[in-house]
Amino acid sequence: MSFVHLHVASGFSLRHGADTPQTIVDAAAAHGQPAVALTDRDSMAGAVRFVAAARDAGIGAIVGVDLPLADRKSKRLNSSHGYISY
Repeated sequence: MSFVHLHVASGFSLRHGADTPQTIVDAAAAHGQPAVALTDRDSMAGAVRFVAAARDAGIGAIVGVDLPLADRKSKRLNSSHGYISY
C-alpha cells in the first residue's frame, strides 16, 4: 500500500517549516511515495518550485495552502478551528 503525506510545510511557511520544496520532494521520492503535498501556511510561494521538482522526480505534486479562518462578526481568528487546508 502506498503512503502520501498530505500536509507538509516548507521554509516558505515562516516558523512552521524549514526544508526547501526540492528537499521535500527528494525525501518523498527516496521513500517510494507516489506523490507528496505542499500546504504552506499563508503562502503559495514555493508551489512552482515544488511542482517542477516533483515533475523532475517523477512523482505527483499536490498543492494546497493553510489559511486562517476569521469570525465575520469579530474579525478575529477563530482559535477553536485554527487553520484549514484548501
